[in-house]
Amino acid sequence: MAAGLTAVALVACALISWKLAAAAAGYGTIHFFYSLGLKRIAFLDVLMIAGGFLLRVWAGALAIDVPVSPWLLACTGLLACLLGFGKRAHELIQAEGTERAAHEARASLAGYRVRTLRIAMALLAGATVIAYGLYTQDAHTVAFFGTRALVVTVPFSALGILRFLYFALWRPREESPTDAVLRDWLFLLNLAAWGAVVIGIIYRAR
Repeated sequence: MAAGLTAVALVACALISWKLAAAAAGYGTIHFFYSLGLKRIAFLDVLMIAGGFLLRVWAGALAIDVPVSPWLLACTGLLACLLGFGKRAHELIQAEGTERAAHEARASLAGYRVRTLRIAMALLAGATVIAYGLYTQDAHTVAFFGTRALVVTVPFSALGILRFLYFALWRPREESPTDAVLRDWLFLLNLAAWGAVVIGIIYRAR
């Protein structure tokens, strides 16, 4: 059934654009090999997931025939890695002090260390905020939205990422950090404020 649905999806994508079909084929290939065993390799598992997110963004741009900003792709890849490594760090911390080994919860965890993940996540968090800031000032973004004022939304992105780090590293709960932030009133309030400011800036510019 999966093979049949994949074939139908590829044909449908090809009817729109051969580039879209290539992106869809790449996405399917990544997840095929991920499921086949690459998900058990530390760091590569998260990088493959991030690659899938990048292909989805690129495919979306191809489907509606619009150029995609390199900085938007950078934001997507960096944020996907941050979320993936945050989940791995959370699982490692949850496994500490229990009778089960971390690698029993997820095979790739045997290759991770919390200290290494903390450093990687700090670097990724900073890089993601910088990439988002550069995206707001990218020539394509400014031309599309007609304003440079989106840069004022950078603090909202920084606060959202800090809340994720808080739940992933400093106050881990039983639920995953991605689920935790979606139940956090401060994160949701920040997200709503970001959306309101973005909409206000865009419609004022127009």
